[in-house]
Amino acid sequence: PSFDVGGDLYIVKKTFLASLLMHFPDLERDCGRLNRVSQSLFDNATKAGITSSSSPTLPVRQVLEMWSAKIKAQFKKDSELNIMKVLDPPGQQTYATVAAMAEDVNSLTNAVESLTKTVGDLSA
Repeated sequence: PSFDVGGDLYIVKKTFLASLLMHFPDLERDCGRLNRVSQSLFDNATKAGITSSSSPTLPVRQVLEMWSAKIKAQFKKDSELNIMKVLDPPGQQTYATVAAMAEDVNSLTNAVESLTKTVGDLSA
């Protein structure tokens, strides 16, 4: 088996890389920029000279963050479509309601984190 293009394990390599890219900002946030995995990904991306066709002058870290956001959005979209295919109409309605609630909770969590940071900055 081979990880080369066309090899039996190429899909594993491609999926693993997509996952690394998708989680790059989270990994840096949770483990710090100097953690071994994100630093290796960043260093290799820099060495390879990655760029964005839509913004060729974008720094490497921002390109990785942009790719992460795009992969996350596509993964979320694909996941939702696959879930909706297997649910009956009441299940689809329940899923849609819970998904909307999750978005609201995420939005509120971000607002609270931002407010907490602002208050912390004011008291410093």
